[in-house]
Amino acid sequence: MPFKKKIASAKRPTVTVQTKKMTDGECCMPKHHRCGKFFLVILLLVNIALTSLVAIRQSRIESMRVGGDDNYKMLQQVFQSEGFQAQQRQQIQQAMQLYQVPVTDDVAETPAQ
Repeated sequence: MPFKKKIASAKRPTVTVQTKKMTDGECCMPKHHRCGKFFLVILLLVNIALTSLVAIRQSRIESMRVGGDDNYKMLQQVFQSEGFQAQQRQQIQQAMQLYQVPVTDDVAETPAQ
């Protein structure tokens, strides 16, 4: 009867974790992470404020492009006129025919003046 060798069991490494109870004033994040998040929030707020300012002042910017408020009002009247819209519609239909874009029913029903 052969002898059985007893295999020595290898000791497994142990891991010790130390925990610390935090008080109400403490935070688990290091200070530099909190500053980074604060900076991102401030940057986001500034971005929203600037975007809002540009959106609010858009008509003023457009009026400066055309030479003042009077010209801007006249240009709005031109864009809203039936003749201008009919001319634009006709040019768009010609471009669609030129580039062989299929005309939908909505476009075909609209009369060109």
